[in-house]
Amino acid sequence: MCRRIFRTLFIFWLIPVLCILLSALDGRAAVITGYVRDRGGNPLNGAIVEYWRQECRCFPGQCGTGAPLIDYTGPTPYGHLSGQFYTINVPPGTFNVKVTYQGVPYNDALVNIPVTTCDNNQVRGPYTITLPIGGSACPYQSLQARVQASESDPWSPAITIALGQSARVATFRDGSGQLTECCVTMGFSGPGLDSSVSNLQTVTPPQGGTYILRSTCGDRSDSATVNVADAPPGPNPGFGLNPNNLIDPNRLAPVVNHFVNLGAGWVRLEIIRSQPPSYWSGVVDQFVNQGINVLALLSNQTWPGEARDPSSCGSGERRPPTAFGNRLATQFLNAADPYVQALKDRVSAWELWNEGNDSTTWLCPENYAFLLVEARLRWPDIGSIGPSLLSVGLGGSFVGDAATYLDNLKNRTEKALFWQESYGDVPWDFLLHHPYPGGQIPENFIPTQGSRLYAVQSKPIWFTEIGWFGAGSEEPVQADMLARAYNVALGGGWAEVMFWFSLYDCVPSYGLIADCGNPNGRQRQAYGIYRSLAGGG
Repeated sequence: MCRRIFRTLFIFWLIPVLCILLSALDGRAAVITGYVRDRGGNPLNGAIVEYWRQECRCFPGQCGTGAPLIDYTGPTPYGHLSGQFYTINVPPGTFNVKVTYQGVPYNDALVNIPVTTCDNNQVRGPYTITLPIGGSACPYQSLQARVQASESDPWSPAITIALGQSARVATFRDGSGQLTECCVTMGFSGPGLDSSVSNLQTVTPPQGGTYILRSTCGDRSDSATVNVADAPPGPNPGFGLNPNNLIDPNRLAPVVNHFVNLGAGWVRLEIIRSQPPSYWSGVVDQFVNQGINVLALLSNQTWPGEARDPSSCGSGERRPPTAFGNRLATQFLNAADPYVQALKDRVSAWELWNEGNDSTTWLCPENYAFLLVEARLRWPDIGSIGPSLLSVGLGGSFVGDAATYLDNLKNRTEKALFWQESYGDVPWDFLLHHPYPGGQIPENFIPTQGSRLYAVQSKPIWFTEIGWFGAGSEEPVQADMLARAYNVALGGGWAEVMFWFSLYDCVPSYGLIADCGNPNGRQRQAYGIYRSLAGGG
């Protein structure tokens, strides 16, 4: 009996000793080596790497597939110095990894490194680890500097406020609408003020002028603008708006109220022949009485003739007008003349024809030149006159390429060349352009189109139509694109005035108001952005 008890005790003592010895023989360390890098391949200074180990828990010979595992009681932190190549010896097991950089954890950066299986003598390694955790020296992919006039207003890259009013500042991250948690330096500067600020801080500019919020994180940066008006906000001379069809007198009063509320300084008014000159005179008065300037559009809807040029356009270096050009110079101008005479003392500028290079309203360049020259001769005292051209971005090309058409209009038509030879200038005072982006971002599309047009002629450019689709989930995108487009077009000097298309959804779904039939329908997010930028009430 004693011998049996002794044998049993000896076996129970021997098993753990064997486990320890065999574990020591089997427990060869794996090696993990490498730099902690960002997505650009740059070593990150001060990244902390933490490893959690899982170990086999089994008797010798039982460590195969499905062996039970226990979690190691880590974590074990390993610091990483800038440019340092590190080597970490780890025992067999499967390891989870977490990286913390500048206080921001990246829990899902890299997980489950298979250093070894639980089978004997199958240690795997070494491993070179590149952790995709953001940009060099900044934990965020992008920054969005934003400002707002009050807590109830949307955040915007640019706003206009009156002297004495305050603005709130913030920096958001990665296009998510979430505030940055760390690592961002914010400065607010302008006339009489240069100070550090923080998220959701309220600042009061001491003077009129332009103030810039600059947000910086490593090599990431962004800025937002606060324009401070010396006088209380009124109609903004850089901001125009297309009101859609105004032949219904019942729509006029609410439309004018929206213009006043938005702070729009210009209305683009299409003169439609179904209403007489006296009606349009009353419409013009409603806007002018509110201090709003009028750009009158004389289009194919102003006369009973064709909507587009039926001619076969000419070629060569000095193209004469066709028979349709003669009709434009006589019949079209005759039809438009009563409206011009009734409105010329209150209309500030005139757009002659609409989108002469578009397929639906096409005019041969030689005929458009003839129309412009004859309008200048017939109406020498009505102020600025200009042609209207369309560009729509489509990938890397442009549908209705305005620059090519403009080059032919200016340099290869008999009437435009005659005017330049006689008067030393082109037969227009400004160029009206409709740069629809077609999916391209304003920061790319507007400078590209503007530089192409200014390369052909030097007259000021007005954007009399520009817009973005805003239905459903695209509503916040429309609001963001509106703010960015105005910031680029006016702030970058590409346009003197820009008219948003449009106030209503009569062309679905471009309106600031998500309705066509109801003049006081639901306002989209872009409505508030426009009002904030223009300085409306």
